[in-house]
Amino acid sequence: MNDLVVVFDQLGDPSVLGLVSMPAPIPIDSQVLVEVLSFSLNRADCLFIRGHHYSVPQLPSRVGSEMAGIVRAVGPKVTRFKVGDKVSSLPFDNKNYGVQGSWAILPQQYLVTWPAELNSQQACAVWMQYLTAYFALNVVGKIDKNSWVFIPAASSSAGLGAIAIAKLIGCHVIAASRGNSKKIQLEQCGVDYIVDTQADDLAEQLLAITEGDGIDFVYDPIGGQFHNKYLDALAVNAKVLIYGLLSGEETVIDLVKMVRKNATIYPYSMFNFVTQPKLLKLAIDFIGESIEQGKLRPVIDSVWTLQEVVKAYQYMESNRQFGKVVVTL
Repeated sequence: MNDLVVVFDQLGDPSVLGLVSMPAPIPIDSQVLVEVLSFSLNRADCLFIRGHHYSVPQLPSRVGSEMAGIVRAVGPKVTRFKVGDKVSSLPFDNKNYGVQGSWAILPQQYLVTWPAELNSQQACAVWMQYLTAYFALNVVGKIDKNSWVFIPAASSSAGLGAIAIAKLIGCHVIAASRGNSKKIQLEQCGVDYIVDTQADDLAEQLLAITEGDGIDFVYDPIGGQFHNKYLDALAVNAKVLIYGLLSGEETVIDLVKMVRKNATIYPYSMFNFVTQPKLLKLAIDFIGESIEQGKLRPVIDSVWTLQEVVKAYQYMESNRQFGKVVVTL
């Protein structure tokens, strides 16, 4: 196990990231030391290194919350894992723990057994996208079978995770993406309809697709003024979850249109739910069983080397990817 880890000592875009030699510490208490075989990149990581995430980095800082690897040492209070176990990490407070690099050390409660059906590149790409979608759809949205679900930026890993969970529930899924370049791939993921995010008549299209019933649930990573394009297409009692700020704009809510539909907008983060043990267990069981049954498989867009980590981030931010961007060691 080498000792290179991804670190940044100033806020900024991915170019501030670098590889630093840092010997792995001896785990204490309930900590587990893991040799990282693969880790995945997330939009939350980009916000974190810019200082725009809910967790504020303490510089110099490591980054990242999703990896898959092999346990190399355990603290004296560890009860769930032993040396040699294959594990994946759950999304967690990345202010105190970062997993991108050749090793990671974190408390055992942030680890789960690596699903036997997956390779390391898939195993590091499971929990952020599926937990985010699970809590949004099942816990906050309480979506039922046959609900109309609208998923903008659907080709992102978060969007693909929401598509997969929504289809497992039995929802009608409308995906939105820029242009038609990813239409075939989205169709292969099982979406029922595809619309263009930039369409001027987006609300009219959504109403036509739903035959006037409107959208029951929106999984919106764009924020800003984008929601004004679909508010007129909401169903009565609709729920809108805004979980990202891809627009870069301030989000100003049109209260009149929301009241007309008795709709609700939620500022949403998966991190507010992973800290609740009962809910987390339900989510892990649901996702784990779905993987075991072959119903869920993370989509891997591309695989990079550790030395290419900055290029991998820059590629992800170009929005050309379809699914997860993964670094393998």
